[in-house]
Amino acid sequence: MTAQAPAEAGREFPTRPVIGVGVVVWREDKGLLIRRGNARRAGHWSLPGGAQELGETVAEAAVREVLEETGVQIAAPKLVEVVDSLERDPDGRIRYHYTLVDLTAEWQSGEAC
Repeated sequence: MTAQAPAEAGREFPTRPVIGVGVVVWREDKGLLIRRGNARRAGHWSLPGGAQELGETVAEAAVREVLEETGVQIAAPKLVEVVDSLERDPDGRIRYHYTLVDLTAEWQSGEAC
């Protein structure tokens, strides 16, 4: 008999915070932004980033997310700030809870797409 991993908790009305990374990517004196494509905040400008996956460090998540979202390679991201983003529904229940780890890094290679 094999154990089955529990289903991934949803992001809406979660049972615990979702850890996300956002990266301020610098190329000389310019910062890189993305336009969000997912349903929540679609069309808004944001830092590249996303959810940390099980087994990866925050720095690994930052490198992976920037590459996946932009095609840009970064190295050695540095911590800027950790913030909590909480949103409650009209009844006061936690609708969303993100712990966001913001980092900064220099553009190493690739062209933004």
